[in-house]
Amino acid sequence: ANREYKKTEKLYRSFLELSYISTSILAIGAICVAPELMRFLYTEKYASYDYGIIVFIIYTVVDMLSVLNITMILSAAGKTKTILFSSIGTFIGNIILNIFLFHLMGISGPATATLIVTFVQGIIILSLGAKTIQANITRLINLRSLLTFIVQSLAFFILSFLLRKILLQMNIHYFVVLVIVYLFFCGAMFLCNFRKIVKNLRIINKCKMKL
Repeated sequence: ANREYKKTEKLYRSFLELSYISTSILAIGAICVAPELMRFLYTEKYASYDYGIIVFIIYTVVDMLSVLNITMILSAAGKTKTILFSSIGTFIGNIILNIFLFHLMGISGPATATLIVTFVQGIIILSLGAKTIQANITRLINLRSLLTFIVQSLAFFILSFLLRKILLQMNIHYFVVLVIVYLFFCGAMFLCNFRKIVKNLRIINKCKMKL
């Protein structure tokens, strides 16, 4: 709002990194134990259907992508009409894709439609936000840090999958498997990214103190 674009860029960059790290760790951890989590949150009936687990995973990924749909920059710049039209466009696009993909893919179609629309809207919102502060997406996202995070996530996902498989073969109760595997993934990832989390929190807190 005060046109301090360089400070805004630094703050928003830290906010985005902190958001995708925390959100993705919790979400990917849930994907690692999706069958057990479905069984715990709902019933074994839902967990027994493959499409139920697929839909659960898709919506979990949607939650991960929601960090792109933060409209703080546009709101601060007074671009409320842009946000409104974006929301309307997303709503209409979601309806159209829901119908089309339901006929094409079945029950997982609407979830896939939401995933696509959320991603597209996120890129648009992020691009417009970057343009507002005279920057671009590559300056708002630390690509090197993001790539490192993706590699870490993939490595610990594989380890968590193997751990889950071993525990299930030992006939351990599903809830115990859920807790052990989820805590293993989240704990390992938070430890690997602890310095980044603290660094970004300090940058955000420092800005708040100045305000």
